[in-house]
Amino acid sequence: MSLHSFLHTAAPARPARITIRRRLLGRGSRLRSTSIAAALLSLGLASFQPAHAGTINWNGSAGDWFAAPSHWSNNSTPAATDDALNNSTAAMTLGQSTTVNSFFSNGAFNLNGGVFSGNKANAASLLTVNNIFTLNGGTINNFTLNAGAQQGGQPAPAVLVNNVTISNSIVNANLNLVANPAALVNFASANTVNGAITLGTTSNGLQVQDGNATLTLGSAGSVSGFGNVFQAGGNATLINNGLINATGGTLALTVDNFTNAGTAQATNGATLTLGDFTTTNTGALKAVGAGSVVGISSNFVSGAGNLITASGGGQVQVNGAPLTGTLNAAAGTALIFSGSAANSLSSMT
Repeated sequence: MSLHSFLHTAAPARPARITIRRRLLGRGSRLRSTSIAAALLSLGLASFQPAHAGTINWNGSAGDWFAAPSHWSNNSTPAATDDALNNSTAAMTLGQSTTVNSFFSNGAFNLNGGVFSGNKANAASLLTVNNIFTLNGGTINNFTLNAGAQQGGQPAPAVLVNNVTISNSIVNANLNLVANPAALVNFASANTVNGAITLGTTSNGLQVQDGNATLTLGSAGSVSGFGNVFQAGGNATLINNGLINATGGTLALTVDNFTNAGTAQATNGATLTLGDFTTTNTGALKAVGAGSVVGISSNFVSGAGNLITASGGGQVQVNGAPLTGTLNAAAGTALIFSGSAANSLSSMT
């Protein structure tokens, strides 16, 4: 091989160069964007997109849809790594599945459908609405739902519920199911409630949706009013570390596993029923006031630290239930047994 041939073969290839000729230059030597786009397209580089992350600001008008790209500052709907922010008081509506890093709105927010998900693990994504928040359908998934502060420094109204599924979330806001007589919250998988849930008619309900779902009321969490807490399928679990307060009617608890480590009570002439399942009571069970009734129809296991109280004319009734464990009753409290042959005492102290 000649020296010339060797050098020609061994020489490294020159790196590719991109030259934008002077014909792409406009007046004042400013590049025309259309010419650059055409040049990139010819080189196969036009599909490149910049990283889509950060704070995306809402610039829509009242009543606009969340999913319209033109309603956001970057002309694109927020992505999973974006913090979606509405600093205006304009209301928005979401009706399709969307995942964001966090969501904050000073305007009213309506969820009408789809799955609205937080991107961070363990429900660390924050969802805050400093205005009226209405749940008309769809699912809230993997969020911490915080209570907002309404404009003008006034407390935010409770989240208004018509129908919604809440999954793998922490609920610090208050949920109001009173306005719609058919309102329903489906709790799927594991959820913790630290806010106040208010029920208001016999059609209202909290459904622990799937067979292995767990709904936990934290120490500041509560369910009050009248209606139903029930399950779909079997083996659902309700854990009360806060307050369950039947008032204004009958509040029925019918899940397979109920653990009361807080206070479960009937007040002001209402009735709290513990349905045909297993109740483990290490907290307080109370019937307070004339006509108030706590009805036990479950396999009732009472542990250390429990206290059963009937006061002011209230009654604790045992309606076909086996009782096991330790019962600590306040002075003047009596258990009233129905005529059912299923009533029994086993290893009681």
